[in-house]
Amino acid sequence: MPGRRAATTDSGHGSARADGLAAGSYFGGRKPEDGRIDWSKSALEIHNLVRAVAPPYPGAYCELPPNRRLKLLRTLVTINRNPIHDSPTLYRKDDRSWIDCADGGVLRLLEWEGCWDGVSTTMILP
Repeated sequence: MPGRRAATTDSGHGSARADGLAAGSYFGGRKPEDGRIDWSKSALEIHNLVRAVAPPYPGAYCELPPNRRLKLLRTLVTINRNPIHDSPTLYRKDDRSWIDCADGGVLRLLEWEGCWDGVSTTMILP
């Protein structure tokens, strides 16, 4: 029965009682702001955010100058790849798109939507 749970007694028998929804038992749902990327986070944290808010949710995104939005749809945490920039940076190398993250980790950008052409631009992330 929704909104109810079994309360187990010492005898092992349960009885139904209300969840107490007034105390707060519901998550309000995802909002677009939940997908804003914090570039001070680790490569793994950013990758997990991208996975968590992937479609059908609004997606993980960042604002790039001037007033352009880039939505990350799929990333891959790389192993044994050293960053080439000292700060979070989006760039293209070896015919692939990469993100150097604040923790020294590197993400490979597999799928995105938005303003970045991914061809020749190197962009320091806010």
